[in-house]
Amino acid sequence: MAAKGLVGRVASVVTAFSLVVLAAAGVLSFWPREVEPLHRLVLGAPATRDIEPRLTGGFRWAPLHAARRGVEDLTGDRLSLAAIAGEIIQTAPRHEHAAGVAQLMLGNARIAASTLEAIAK
Repeated sequence: MAAKGLVGRVASVVTAFSLVVLAAAGVLSFWPREVEPLHRLVLGAPATRDIEPRLTGGFRWAPLHAARRGVEDLTGDRLSLAAIAGEIIQTAPRHEHAAGVAQLMLGNARIAASTLEAIAK
């Protein structure tokens, strides 16, 4: 009889432990993760594009926007893109590819080309 009681208690402990582990795994699956820098650019891309070529890798189609270089053009989604791109460019040694794409999206084609060419070599 004592052995059956011990087996039952061990089974209860194992079951309780399993439930705790499963609950912890469920909570951790919803824990916020860092979004990859290139994916942040995709999400922050404005509804129009400033460069003739289209970017691939998740960027949605957008009509070409006649780029003007003025403060009045830096509103809404373009300011958001500038903020995202600026953060990514500051982390360039860790995220060179994303920094090159960010430079391109900001209209800095020469810097973007040299960055991306250096990565490709």
